[in-house]
Amino acid sequence: MGEEGLTFLSLEMAPRCNARCLYCFSAHELGLRPRDALSLAEYKRVIHEAVALGLRTVVYPGVGEPLLDAKTLSLIEFCAGLGIATVVYTCGVIDEKVLPRLRACGTSMIIKMDSLCPQHYERLVGLPFGPFANSLSLILAAYRGSSEHVGSFHITRLAANTVVTRVNKNDITPVAQLCRKNGIIHFVETLSRAGAAADHWDKLVGKEYAELREIAESYGHWVSSATIDGRCGLYAHGITIDVNGDLLACPTARWIRLGNICDHSIAELIAIRNDAFPNIAEHYCAARELTVGPEA
Repeated sequence: MGEEGLTFLSLEMAPRCNARCLYCFSAHELGLRPRDALSLAEYKRVIHEAVALGLRTVVYPGVGEPLLDAKTLSLIEFCAGLGIATVVYTCGVIDEKVLPRLRACGTSMIIKMDSLCPQHYERLVGLPFGPFANSLSLILAAYRGSSEHVGSFHITRLAANTVVTRVNKNDITPVAQLCRKNGIIHFVETLSRAGAAADHWDKLVGKEYAELREIAESYGHWVSSATIDGRCGLYAHGITIDVNGDLLACPTARWIRLGNICDHSIAELIAIRNDAFPNIAEHYCAARELTVGPEA
């Protein structure tokens, strides 16, 4: 960890999802029964231990749809009671009844928004566009006025993530315009050749990686996979615990498991990770040499 300690904890929930994205990095895990899923009490213990090490933010990433796991909302409310910020990645098609609870906890949402073209959206995400469009309008209504200024910082509670591919490379501007109109931070991401993306690489990227990266960079908030450029700012200050309690080196390199919270404390797991990857503080990418990417 850096001088600020453990500031960010990523907690993966049950691998269930209502989307079937062509590029899903955890596609092989979706629908599988976890071998020994953490209980609500075990998740809370992890959070308590992390708070003692400096925890500020808990992230519920898109290994499936986190909000399909009933424990997620309970944990978000638990974190709110501890003064811990929460961030949820979502495909955006969610039960509208959860929105007031998320808003009340100050939860930030990062919404998958690959295209506003129904045909392209459905091809990439595997969901009907109509329910997504309806759910998005409900999210925007529920979160209207949620931005705030804290000191010199402007905090917004909504962000959108777009993965640029050969399918939707001409669809980015309408998404960016919708985000600007509604005060949504817009991240544009290029793919790494991992998970389902490896199986569909020619369809999604092919020989157009340089062009797709240029498109992504042109929108400002470009997100590059650490497996491509070899740098990761996240895991110098945070860790990921999967649904079984395993510490992952990173979400992309899911085969690198370094210990389990049922056998070790969070502090011990961090020490194990740092011993395994001593360059982590310099933003070293643990997965770079183990993941096949176009520029690796």
